[in-house]
Amino acid sequence: MLGPVAVKRAYYYDQGCQTGWCPKDHNLDIEGTSYSSGVRRMMSKVGAYRSFGLGQEDLYELAGIRVSAKEVERISQRVGHQAEEFQSAEGQASLSDKVVSIKPVPRL
Repeated sequence: MLGPVAVKRAYYYDQGCQTGWCPKDHNLDIEGTSYSSGVRRMMSKVGAYRSFGLGQEDLYELAGIRVSAKEVERISQRVGHQAEEFQSAEGQASLSDKVVSIKPVPRL
């Protein structure tokens, strides 16, 4: 949120699987994106309240962050899916042990 940051990190490559991995990306919560978690929160918030194009303008005007409207859309959708998964998991966990059967009430 405070501007561009250059990050030096180790890259590990597995020739057998032909995949690479940067442990620091996971620790910094920037896996699969070039935006910090703070910028992603701002992008998802403006994407939730306004059109993606207007959200893009808001980010530039308020924070000096230049992103495309498509990036605001992608990040907003990704964060929305993560929020849905979290809420669903929390709901399932809270109900798993606390289910109380309710006896039917006879009609009056």
